[in-house]
Amino acid sequence: EEDLGAVESRLENMGIPVLGTIPYDSSLVKADLAGRSPVEEGGAAMAAIEGIKDRLVLI
Repeated sequence: EEDLGAVESRLENMGIPVLGTIPYDSSLVKADLAGRSPVEEGGAAMAAIEGIKDRLVLI
């Protein structure tokens, strides 16, 4: 998380907004192995991606 904070800070200093972060989520691996879409599997990563998408649409 320290690295994440440093990256976010550097990007903000460069004028690049950070819309969110995507955590590691084993649900994505399960979906991939089962040949399913990550959207079908859900999980923390998909929730984070949805949040980023929602913020991106507002820009």
